[in-house]
Amino acid sequence: MTSTLVFNARYPHSPERVWQALTHPQALAAWLMENDFEACVGHCFQFREASLPGLEIVIDCEVIALEPPKRLVYTWQSSGMSTPSIVTWILMPIDGGTHLQLHHSGLTTVQSPLNAVSLLQRHRSQAQQLWNRPSAQLTVPAFPTGQSSVQSVEPHVLLGINFEVEWNHRLNEALPKVLAQLVAV
Repeated sequence: MTSTLVFNARYPHSPERVWQALTHPQALAAWLMENDFEACVGHCFQFREASLPGLEIVIDCEVIALEPPKRLVYTWQSSGMSTPSIVTWILMPIDGGTHLQLHHSGLTTVQSPLNAVSLLQRHRSQAQQLWNRPSAQLTVPAFPTGQSSVQSVEPHVLLGINFEVEWNHRLNEALPKVLAQLVAV
């Protein structure tokens, strides 16, 4: 089973400035992850993040479409993903800024229940560190099907929640800070 996540955001900056945050490696690293990105169709690159000691996340990507400053598309494949998903950025000028739309499509089912449990435990661990609360106080998020425990969660639902949480944070908190600091384009 595959799914697509769609996010919309508006920024009080020009499409060129938002494009800069999406395509310049240093700006991209400041709000998303360390990378070796180049804005060139066919370029293979990686996102890397080592936010927790001993845990490094590596995401293999390839730029597959580029229309500056309107559209950027690349593959996205992290460990545990049997096939790459597709990340599509669309920038549209609006009065006073830019409307950004992100499509993350082709998200597939986590391959085993152990991967799903590991993913949930990582969210709990990160939340515990952020909020410094004992794990007994942390609750499993409400799932679309009304399930409330890891034993009854469909793996594709859990994978979608992971991406949804991350993209929301990156687009609504991290990216606006970087956009405010970029030199006007």
